[in-house]
Amino acid sequence: MHELKFRFWDEVNKRFWCGGQEGESIGKETFQTYFKDGALKAVMYQPVSYGFKDVDDYEERELKQSQYTGRKDKNGREMYEGDIVNNEDNETAVIVYDSGSFILQYPDSPLDFDSLFDFQDKELEIIGNIYENPELLEVENG
Repeated sequence: MHELKFRFWDEVNKRFWCGGQEGESIGKETFQTYFKDGALKAVMYQPVSYGFKDVDDYEERELKQSQYTGRKDKNGREMYEGDIVNNEDNETAVIVYDSGSFILQYPDSPLDFDSLFDFQDKELEIIGNIYENPELLEVENG
């Protein structure tokens, strides 16, 4: 079994947060993780005052979550759900978690996919991710 790790995409601040960074802040927002209804949640929260006291409540903004695959690419970088990779044939694919398994889904053939575990680590290279580099998945129409 692989190490269970997650990273969390913050669309507003255009960055990833990881476990262990809880309590770190940007501006008035602070990163926090917690379990709710048996699921891990990550949020940016900020204090809110309605004039009764300094802090009357907190507003939360939920972050998008990506799970670690347990694998590294040919450069030793950890591969996460949502990473965009190239294989040895220079085909571009995105790592997706589906039906209990990590798969490589090809943007030019949405019904075509491979198991991530069919590839050796040295056969794949991370070139970006769906949050910061969505243009890498654009399919040219010829």
